Amino acid sequence: MTINLDSLKDWITNYLAILVGEPIETIDVNKQLLYFDLDAVDAGVMGKKLSATFGIAIDPEIFLNKDASIETICAGIFDLYSSSNPTPLKNWIKDYLANLIGEPAETIDTTNPLSYFDLDSIDAVVMATKLSDEFGIDIHPETFLAEEISIDKISKRIFNRYLLRQNSANQ
Repeated sequence: MTINLDSLKDWITNYLAILVGEPIETIDVNKQLLYFDLDAVDAGVMGKKLSATFGIAIDPEIFLNKDASIETICAGIFDLYSSSNPTPLKNWIKDYLANLIGEPAETIDTTNPLSYFDLDSIDAVVMATKLSDEFGIDIHPETFLAEEISIDKISKRIFNRYLLRQNSANQ
């Protein structure tokens, strides 16, 4: 699914207008979300509904970032998901691991902990470097060596860092 920036912005704007009981015309997409006084429950519901509507993985905590606005969140989501592939991070990691262990990518279970793939510290450093080069996000190599981290979890974590970086860069 290709993400349409205007559709994404409209969806979040409409959702916030309903949530806070304000006319949609009064919702400023450049205003920080903290203005709307969202709590963790609001953010959780919003993240789940947005994920279901657009078929993308969204961590609700992005809506609680004090510097986030509708505009910066949408820009980050759009940049990350604007390819024809809705999960570029997950697929990049999956493909990288498949190549590393010599298995077809379709056999890689993204819910398995990365420890299942017997990565060593050199693998982790190389993977972190290549991932940084590909997506422009620094990630500590030890992240790939954590006992219970899976491809699903790490791609979500990287996605959220990307959005936070986008939010900071656009402020």
